[in-house]
Amino acid sequence: MTKNKGIVLALVLIMFMSAIETSIVSLATPTMQKDFNIDTEVALIFTVYLIAVVFMTPIVGELVKRINIKLVVLLGISVFIIGSVFCGLSEMTHSFPLLVISRIIQGLGAGVMMTLGQVVPKLAFPIPRRYKVMGIVGSVWGISSIVGPLLGGAILESLNWSFLFYINVPIALVSMWLVIKYFNFEQEKVEKTKLDYKGLFIFYGVVASFLLIVAEHIPFIVRVICFILLVGFVVLLYKVETRMRNPFVPVEAFNRKI
Repeated sequence: MTKNKGIVLALVLIMFMSAIETSIVSLATPTMQKDFNIDTEVALIFTVYLIAVVFMTPIVGELVKRINIKLVVLLGISVFIIGSVFCGLSEMTHSFPLLVISRIIQGLGAGVMMTLGQVVPKLAFPIPRRYKVMGIVGSVWGISSIVGPLLGGAILESLNWSFLFYINVPIALVSMWLVIKYFNFEQEKVEKTKLDYKGLFIFYGVVASFLLIVAEHIPFIVRVICFILLVGFVVLLYKVETRMRNPFVPVEAFNRKI
């Protein structure tokens, strides 16, 4: 296998694992409700996964600047595997809290993998090939929406729902081998700049406030408080980031041209 094919295959497998997790798990929702004796709480397994992805995505760019991208990818896949294994173990222990916590861990790993699916092609391929690769990797989302239910149905017919998570382990191990072997990029540059922790935490305050505003079953007074906090965080973020030399959010880039 050539280096280019190895990189593309690794990206496809990484993106497939991240994308398939929502569609394949949705099939097991009735069974999970019955096993854990829960009702609407089952929605948490989807909500916490997506929130973890949202919260992890912005920091990946900062990690890539400071750490070798191969290590970042391997870290993301490792966290995803750990979360997947513990998701499966929650069926054995009949622990719904363990499943929710494991889905958070899984989402953090998926956030890293999804983001790097867009970063790696820019380092590995010249124009216009990089856009072809990005198109191939992006198409995995559509493929996973078809393959996910078919694969999930086949697993549920012959095995229990824990194997919906265990199926990620062999795929992850293959993708890790490909990453170790082929992810060596000449264009990669590791910076030694200091991370803007203040801007990072304020940005997450903006995200958290917004999510609480649009979430269901939130009292009106809480929404009002969150809206006030959102406005305050946005103003504070602008003031802090315009003074930083290497801001987490480059607010000055949002000008008339962009």
